[in-house]
Amino acid sequence: MRMVRWAVVVFVLLVALMGFGLQGMRGSLSSDALAGTHPKLAVALSLELAPASTLNCPSPSNCFVDPGTAFTAVVSITSAPASGYIAYQIEGLHPGLASDALGHAASGVFPVEAPTQGVGTNTFLAGALTGNQSPLPVVTYEGPLVEVDLSCPAGGGVFALSIRVEGPLSTLVLDANNDPVPIATTSFDADGDTSADQVAATLTINCVDRLTVDVDGDGCIGARELGTDETRGGLRDPKNPWDFYDVAGSPLVNGGAPDGVIDLPNDILGVILHFSPAGKTPYDVRFDRGEIRDGENHWKREGPDGVIDLPNDILGIILQFQHNCG
Repeated sequence: MRMVRWAVVVFVLLVALMGFGLQGMRGSLSSDALAGTHPKLAVALSLELAPASTLNCPSPSNCFVDPGTAFTAVVSITSAPASGYIAYQIEGLHPGLASDALGHAASGVFPVEAPTQGVGTNTFLAGALTGNQSPLPVVTYEGPLVEVDLSCPAGGGVFALSIRVEGPLSTLVLDANNDPVPIATTSFDADGDTSADQVAATLTINCVDRLTVDVDGDGCIGARELGTDETRGGLRDPKNPWDFYDVAGSPLVNGGAPDGVIDLPNDILGVILHFSPAGKTPYDVRFDRGEIRDGENHWKREGPDGVIDLPNDILGIILQFQHNCG
């Protein structure tokens, strides 16, 4: 299945333990079954949303979906250790989102699949083994493992979709500095068992009408950007954060943050004062825009290109003078 490149949130989880035998496979691959004295093997995972026209993710951890709309989440292994692994277990949390279906995405690699759990509930659990008798084959497979069909409630809201790491104290998780650390444990965790617990990856799902919000963060709500009047923010892309050249407001209001209107003293003069055709001081990425997208109107631009020059930046913002999304 094709993955969305911009929707990756990568963390590390020990998903398999060398030497794990069939005695641990009883109906489902539980976290207790993975416990034991085994080497520490860290595997990088990603939590993604499958591509769909109903989605928009302005950042790797923040996505917008219309209320009542279905979407698919995918958990993948994005980096496997050279020593390989023989099993995986994935647990996900999605309180408030309806789970419509759950399935394995790599049955050819993992022929022994544990029954999936969690359809219709706020959590899901899936696991599999690389074989059905010892010694189990060792694989270094990287790719999709589990696909979960979810849907936003009709009433909307903001929800968290996350992967929860469970395992023995030897389980490692990458922290915010990308360093491997052992997960913490308590006498009883969130599941009521004695395995360690830690939320390892979270993706915020905003179940809102995207026409009523500023999804791409450029200062224009979706309805404005899909309008026909460019001076009111129209003829733009609600998914492109670079097509409304509002870079600054009054320094006396909100610290000079963009104010929804492209004017002379704050925006045009601001870009001119940061003129830097070589990308050196006084260059500031906030005032930078790239080239016009092929065949598009002059305001439909690429992201910062590392220089603030005359044709793309100064002329680009002058051509948007008095465009207003306020």
